Formats: sequence, C-alpha cells, structure tokens
Amino acid sequence: MFLHPLIGRAVPTFFSVVFASALIAQENTTATPTPVTPAAGVTPAPSAADPAAPPSAPTAQGAGIQGTGMASVMAATATLRVWPTANSPVYEGTVAKDTVLRVGRSEAGFREVLLPLGPIGFVHKSFANEPTAEGKVAVKSKSVAFRYRPKSGEAPVTTLPEGTELWVTGEQDEWWKVRNASTVCWVLDTEIQVFDNPPETMTLAFAEFEKVQRAEVTSRIEAIAKDLEATKIAKERREKLAALHGDFATELKKAPREQKLAGIAAATDELLAQAQNDADLKPLVEEFKRRIGTQQWVVEATIVRDEQPKPVEGLTQMAPAVVPDALDRFQAIGFLRWVKGLTGAGRYVVEKGGKQLFEVNCQSGRYDLSLFVDCELGLIGASRRPNFESLRVLDVEKIEVLAARL
Repeated sequence: MFLHPLIGRAVPTFFSVVFASALIAQENTTATPTPVTPAAGVTPAPSAADPAAPPSAPTAQGAGIQGTGMASVMAATATLRVWPTANSPVYEGTVAKDTVLRVGRSEAGFREVLLPLGPIGFVHKSFANEPTAEGKVAVKSKSVAFRYRPKSGEAPVTTLPEGTELWVTGEQDEWWKVRNASTVCWVLDTEIQVFDNPPETMTLAFAEFEKVQRAEVTSRIEAIAKDLEATKIAKERREKLAALHGDFATELKKAPREQKLAGIAAATDELLAQAQNDADLKPLVEEFKRRIGTQQWVVEATIVRDEQPKPVEGLTQMAPAVVPDALDRFQAIGFLRWVKGLTGAGRYVVEKGGKQLFEVNCQSGRYDLSLFVDCELGLIGASRRPNFESLRVLDVEKIEVLAARL
C-alpha cells in the first residue's frame, strides 16, 4: 500500500500529540475506573486506554460504607491496604490494637473499613485550592487523582470529583498530604473482630478516634501558625535592630558632648534579652552593644578632658606642709679624699662638686678614716678654723655612708 509522503510524516506526529495529552491528563482525568486485580509482587500501573484508572474501586466515590457494622483491631497493628489483595500497596500509617473502625463487606479474606477522616493519601497541589483555616483543601478540577503515595507514574487509588474536601496533614514537594474521608481501605479479616450490632461504647470509641485524627490536622495548623508568628517576631526584631543602627548613626554625627546613647543602650539590652534563642540575631545584637559601649566611653572621656576643674567651696585653705630635709643633721656631706701634702704628711678632706669643704680628722679615734676614702659620707661633728689654714677642720663624731665607692 502506498502512502502519500505528507501522510507518512503526519501519522507519527499525531500519535506523539496524543501520548503527551494523556500524560497531562493523568492528574485531571474524567475516565471511568475499571477494576483490575494487581499481579503478585507488582504495583499496578496505568493502562494505555485509561492512565488514571484505579485497579479496583468496589465502592462508589463518596458512598463510603453502608450499614452500622463496626470492628475492633485485635492485632498489634493493622496494615491499611489500598485493595483487597495480598500484593496491594498500602497506605501510610497503621492502626493500633483496640482501635474501633467502621466495616463493610468482606472479600477474599479482607474486610472493607472506613477511618473517621479516611486513610492518608496525596493529591497534586496544582489540582487543589490552598488549605482553609479549618485545615482542608478542595479539589478544583472535574476529576482529580487521589494517590497512596506522591508519584504520578502509577495508577491512583480513585478519582475525586470537583469540590471534594480533604483534610490536610502535611505536604511533600508538589503534593498535599491528605486524609480522604470518602475513601475506604482494606485490612485482613484476621486482624479485626467484627461486631454487626456494636455496643454504644464502640460508637463512642469511634468518635474518640475521629478526635485523634482531627488532632493531626489541628496540630499542623497550630505548627504553621506558630512558625508564622515566630517568623513575624524575628522580622520585627531585625527591623528594630536596623532602627537602632540608624539612631546610633544619627548620634555619631553629633559632637561627643551632644550624643545621647543611654536610650539606645537600654533598647539594645532589651533586644538582646529577647534574642537569646535566636542563633542568627544574638551575635549581631552583642556586637552592636559593644560598639555602643565603646562610643559611650569615648563620650565620657571627651567630657572629662574638656571640663574645667571647679574649686571646692567651704574648705579651709591649709598651709603646705614643710617636710624637713633628712640630711640637715649632717655638718658636711661629700666624698672623703686623701690629699698628699707638698712638704709634710697628707690629710683627709671632704669634697663635693670638685670643691673641698672641710679637712677631716677623728680625734676620738672612733673611725679609721682610711676605710672611707672615695665613699660619699654624711659627717657629724664640731668644726673649727685653725690659724693660718684656709679650710675649716671637722672633728668627726659620727659617720654615715651614703654611697659606697665604685
């Protein structure tokens, strides 16, 4: 068979467009779910004809479980399965022993159960509105995939009609982590004990379980609010630090005597006390406090330097104390020298500044003057001037060595 060349090129292009359109529609499809039993050990994959169809959807979307049957978990934990098969993927989380669940039909050894707010699954953020204050998101497209894990390349659990509300427990990348109250899950019959006519206590226990699941949502909302408040407070403190920096810079432009830093220092101390748990802000405030302290010291030193001393009034002026010279007790102070005579014996003299002050002798014989030659001495004794002598004679009574000879 012969094809026109243009037709031959157009056919591959057509199928490429169709394949791309199918991928785009995977999260927002209107296809009718077709039950498929997954093979052993294999995670169900989307079929070529319906990429978003779940392998099994025995319960109509939004219908939930009919009847009043309830069950109590007997095993230590019960695994929540997506479909009633041994190889079914499982939902995140398990159910603890003694938890009360609503139950539906039994199939192949598994029991259909409904949690108060449903099992944990994922919807893509692009197909849901932002969470409300109550902690819910609403599907905003005609038919959106609800998945047991945040992965687009496999079949979803079911599809959700536009406006379906889901409880948000968290987020992961581009996915909302939600609980879908209208979706059932499956547990092994051996893990639960079924009560067709449950007592009132089980109804109350189911209501308590609902409070626990709602607490997950509330906890997340409170955590978000706390984070927002912490972010707001941190921003306000940084803005306050920036304002203090501005005030400080303004004061630095003034003369030191005119700078008012006390208020800035007090506000900085207050901010530092508030920033003790802020590892990023605390060192910045501490450094700013050191700068203020240094500038305060500069201001104080400048004021002291420029300030004129003021006389103290009311004090009686006292005459300056006269401190007696301790050397006044000596009649002579100087170095003892031995001077040779021109014709006769030499003599001892006391010399100071190159000038001979006294001729020295010791008539009492108390001192051997030769031992004190070239020492600086303080001499006490009587002096006299012999006839025809130019120097007075000092008769030593006491000698004090002021400096030993070198």
